[in-house]
Amino acid sequence: MMLIEQGIFQGGTLFLAVVILVAYSVYMILTTGVETQEFVKTITEGPVVQFVIYLTSAIMQLVAGVVIVVFAARNKDAVRNAPLEGGHLSFGLIMIGLFYILAVNSVVTGYNCLWAFITDSVDYVNPLFAGSYKWPAFLLVSVFPAIVEELLYRGILFRYLRQHGFMYAAVVTGFVFGLIHMNLQQFFFAGTMGFVLCYVYERSGHIWPCMLLHFTNNALATLLEMSDHKADIALLLIWLGFNMFVSLILLVIFDLRGRFRYDSRTVTKTLTATPMLILIIIGICLCLTNVFL
Repeated sequence: MMLIEQGIFQGGTLFLAVVILVAYSVYMILTTGVETQEFVKTITEGPVVQFVIYLTSAIMQLVAGVVIVVFAARNKDAVRNAPLEGGHLSFGLIMIGLFYILAVNSVVTGYNCLWAFITDSVDYVNPLFAGSYKWPAFLLVSVFPAIVEELLYRGILFRYLRQHGFMYAAVVTGFVFGLIHMNLQQFFFAGTMGFVLCYVYERSGHIWPCMLLHFTNNALATLLEMSDHKADIALLLIWLGFNMFVSLILLVIFDLRGRFRYDSRTVTKTLTATPMLILIIIGICLCLTNVFL
């Protein structure tokens, strides 16, 4: 195991978890490609194929989760003693999270519409969300990640990094969270969502609001996929999201005043550690591959 004295890969176990997820992402890219007509033809083979893909993804997350739990056990004091601010769970804090979720879903929906127009893709109904598999699929896609990913990335990774300051911990956690989704679209949206959820966790001191917001985000996308009125809902999401986006930015900037203090030397050591550099290079290559294949 690689031992890094400074940075998020101390002991090498967290790096192993990310490698597992990267390996699965390579498999996904090579077997599914991008959302073009060829991809549509591939997924229409039936819901069983899609269910197996999602189930395999869940299993890989569990395997990576076990590794991260080992990492937490080896660094239990740093994780347990994370200096969270806490005690500020409020309606306004939840609204910040909800505003972001609506905003990001509107951007994703707009991106998908634009991508379909540019590539002349055929609109399709994912067979996994159209038949008898749809409710098990809803649980697998919406509930499982909301619980497991929050425990891993906010409950362990963010808490461990919090010893170096909030801004540093939130940015690195969001970066890794975005990178493990392994495509350009998800990198930006999942990365910023990871940052917002770290903010909610920091302010509230509780993990369950993060799980609730994460579930809401996944459920919106899943229910849109399951709906018979996708076009109408998509337009509504775009309209709501862009109207709330400015409000979200103002709320976060107002509340983040004074939180930008961090040790730049610690950031440099973490981002230039060999495992992190390898992860960054692999992530960028996979994102570019997913765009141009």
